[in-house]
Amino acid sequence: MASVPSLPASCGSSSRPQQSRSRAQALADRAAFILTLIALGSGLITLIVWLALRSGDASFAVQRLVTVLVIACPHALGSRSRW
Repeated sequence: MASVPSLPASCGSSSRPQQSRSRAQALADRAAFILTLIALGSGLITLIVWLALRSGDASFAVQRLVTVLVIACPHALGSRSRW
């Protein structure tokens, strides 16, 4: 007669694949990190350029910084979300 595995043993074996990261997930994480850095760098460059062009209007430059981050960051961070 074949032995029937116990419930804890079968539950443990099904969670093992979820704990290991695949190569595809590692690549996606690396790409999301790079895209996040690009988005933050673009925002910083935008802030610096607008501060240089309109030196008396810092709120305008910050508005442009926020605009760039709102547009760029969801794309950069979208593949990193764990839902």
